Amino acid sequence: MDKLLKNLYDGTLEPSSRYYAKTKEYQEVCRLHRKHYQEFIEKLQQHDVRLVGEFLNILDDQISEVWIDGFRLGSRMTMEILDS
Repeated sequence: MDKLLKNLYDGTLEPSSRYYAKTKEYQEVCRLHRKHYQEFIEKLQQHDVRLVGEFLNILDDQISEVWIDGFRLGSRMTMEILDS
């Protein structure tokens, strides 16, 4: 199960390729998020390029673990609902 979730998170499995932001508001939120993220990385690079790589690695590891834990929680909730 862990490998499946990790592959899903890492993009080896890509159900998200079929998804797109359906509302103009959400498209704008996504656009602004990408813009602010890129601006932050560029500012960080001005101070220490090595720090950017370390930051991205740490962030990726944390997000991966949180995503997998959230998926597990959702699965447990589904099992609990089906048992009742």
